[in-house]
Amino acid sequence: MGARPIVIGDALDPHTLLISNHVSWLDILILGGTTGTAFVSKDNLGHGVIHWLADQNHTLYVRREDRKGSRDQAMAIARAAERAQPIALFPEGTTGPGDHLLPFRSSLLEATSYASANVQIRPVVLDYGPAATEVGWHGESGKENVLRILGGRAPCR
Repeated sequence: MGARPIVIGDALDPHTLLISNHVSWLDILILGGTTGTAFVSKDNLGHGVIHWLADQNHTLYVRREDRKGSRDQAMAIARAAERAQPIALFPEGTTGPGDHLLPFRSSLLEATSYASANVQIRPVVLDYGPAATEVGWHGESGKENVLRILGGRAPCR
């Protein structure tokens, strides 16, 4: 896909909760590949193969439509952050056009208040530079986005 990640900052310690913006499905490949993090994901990921792949990386699933269960979900995220494998949360709750942040869903950010003292909370910014609006997954189906990005000629830098 031409992505050449540049990581700025200290290496992640175990017991880390990453809070990151969310631009594209590429975020999972890039962030997971560079940090080894697991992810918090909506429980209805879609295709069974995608769900199976996410399971292999210890993905934590949440039911976004379960507003009454948001406290329990936040506590589950906090517990997952206590594992040796870091876990990443996209508080926007969805991908956007790539040129700005979307509003954060504060209910899952509540996980930071339940995290134990040994959990580090680290902000992460995924910056695709001038390619951000090309990479952004917004206003098209997943299949259309994948085909458009994989069919692109210029690398995502």
